[in-house]
This record gives sequence, structure tokens and C-alpha cells, in this order.
Amino acid sequence: MRELNISKRIGPAMIHLFFWCFTIISLVPFILIFMVSISSEDSILQKGFSLFPSEISFEAYKFLFNDFSEIARAYGVTIIATIIGTIVSLLITALFAYPLSRPSLPFRRTLSFYIFFTMLFGGDSRLGTLLMLICSALRTRSSL
Repeated sequence: MRELNISKRIGPAMIHLFFWCFTIISLVPFILIFMVSISSEDSILQKGFSLFPSEISFEAYKFLFNDFSEIARAYGVTIIATIIGTIVSLLITALFAYPLSRPSLPFRRTLSFYIFFTMLFGGDSRLGTLLMLICSALRTRSSL
């Protein structure tokens, strides 16, 4: 009976230990980003990234919030792109879904496969990376 109680306690304890370790490992990159953001630029260039900054400086935040209009414009572009993209995506999906639901549609299986294949292997992340590489190679900025 006593062995049963110990085995009942070890399982949940191991699960808790796993999730605590996972939580700590997941938080470390965010903590590192924050610590680097409050480190001085010279300290980063000399000693590299560190969880414990040798010099604390808020110059990055002063630079960031000095001209808030650029940040507001970037958020505006992001929000507008999200709204327009969502509306267009819903419209295209709805316009494509109804004909696909009709059994008499010619090439129904081919079109369904095309949609399924592009859902599996979407090019969004690769396209963004390619665009960034092209912009950096041509030394241009986004014109939005």
C-alpha cells in the first residue's frame, strides 16, 4: 500500500518538474532580449549578449520612443494589412468553398488537391525571407 502511494506521487512530481523546466527554458530567450535591451551598446560589442548586463543603459528605449510616429505608422501598416488580408482570405475561401461543395463541378478533385497541397506547403515564410534578402541586397527599405 505504501509503495502505491509513492508511485502515485512520483508521476505527478515528474510532470511538474518537466513543465517547470520547460517554462524556464521558454522564458530564457525573452529574459535575454530584455537584458540586452537595457545593456549599453559598448558592453554588447565588447562582451556579447549576457543575461546579466555589466552596464545598464536605457539609450535604446530613449531612441525607440524619441520618434513615436514611426512606430505608430508601423503598427498602422500591420493592422491594416491584417484586416485587409483577413477580409480577402475569407472572401476567396467562401467563393471557392461553395462551388467545391457541388458534386457536379468539373475538376473538383484537382482543385481540392491544389488547395490541400498549398495548405500543407504554404510559401509565406519563405516568401518573406526571400523579400528580406532581396531588399537587403538592393539596399532598399520597405515603401509602405
